[in-house]
Amino acid sequence: MVSWPIGLAPRRAALTFAINQSKRFGLNRRNRGCHEVLRLGVNTAANIAIQNFSRIAPHLGDLNGKIGLEIGPGDNLALAHCFLANGAAKVYALEKQETVHINKPLRDHIHAHFGSTNETDPFLEIAEFESFHGPLVDFVYSIDVIEHVSDVSVVFKHIARVLKPNGISVHSVDFAGHNAFSGTRLDFLACPDPVWNLLHSHLITTNRIRFEEALSCMRDAGLVIDGIDVLDRADTAYIESLRPSMIARYRNLSTEDLSVLQAVICARRPNHR
Repeated sequence: MVSWPIGLAPRRAALTFAINQSKRFGLNRRNRGCHEVLRLGVNTAANIAIQNFSRIAPHLGDLNGKIGLEIGPGDNLALAHCFLANGAAKVYALEKQETVHINKPLRDHIHAHFGSTNETDPFLEIAEFESFHGPLVDFVYSIDVIEHVSDVSVVFKHIARVLKPNGISVHSVDFAGHNAFSGTRLDFLACPDPVWNLLHSHLITTNRIRFEEALSCMRDAGLVIDGIDVLDRADTAYIESLRPSMIARYRNLSTEDLSVLQAVICARRPNHR
């Protein structure tokens, strides 16, 4: 029997329990989002959006006149404004949680940074992604969202449906641990499923998808992988030290697959399928 690393379970369980209990005292995800926006401030939130834009925009080419769709903007629409400030005609933003704050100073900061006079705002919709039935779009993007959806395969099939022929789908995906496992890189792959489900029953958490699995879901949806930028990796020695403790479905994956902690993945809907 594979054992979970000694001391990890009690420490992580206690932290997760505390996070879960925050809902009982009124500090739900929306409120935590409010506090996070206030804490970061306009300049920091804008800088984060600009950095994320610089990661994914090179995969999209000329944005002028294009229609885009952002999945899961989170707390603000700063990233969508980056695309509008760089020539996109429309950007739809779809968020299932009521966490998005319309922040005019943040919008103005973004547009001033890019020297834009565009006064168009994103079209925000609070809904599940699969409920989006707007016009076909030229590009779809997300930042640290794919690892949080319940069924990655379903999401990419819907992405393929909403993209125009030759449309581009680009996603920055965080393959490391979240919430109670934040900062532990891949330790969360050693957590047995029953314990995992117990710890995260009240949280929107990672689905523990791996890099090659994400690529496979894109291909299964009919998308063609156009580019990959691996931004962070775990070292081999760490992976091999943890491997004996991993649950079975991760233990036999390749070191290359397991090593990817953060990547930007670009895929294209073919002109003919």
